[in-house]
Amino acid sequence: MAKCPSCNKDVKVYKEWTYGPKEEKRQKSAIMTVKLYHCECGEIFREYINKKTGKVTRATIPSQKKK
Repeated sequence: MAKCPSCNKDVKVYKEWTYGPKEEKRQKSAIMTVKLYHCECGEIFREYINKKTGKVTRATIPSQKKK
């Protein structure tokens, strides 16, 4: 769960996937998990989580609004 940047409500994960090279070519620094959130207020945002450092970066998607 994450907090919506617009209305500050708790939002559940809508979709989650992993970016990175295939298993045989994997470098730990290149692996990251992306979590997509859709809030009731219409805000759509993502969290990018680096597997190696655990750093979380949040990005809002301003051009897309949930209908």
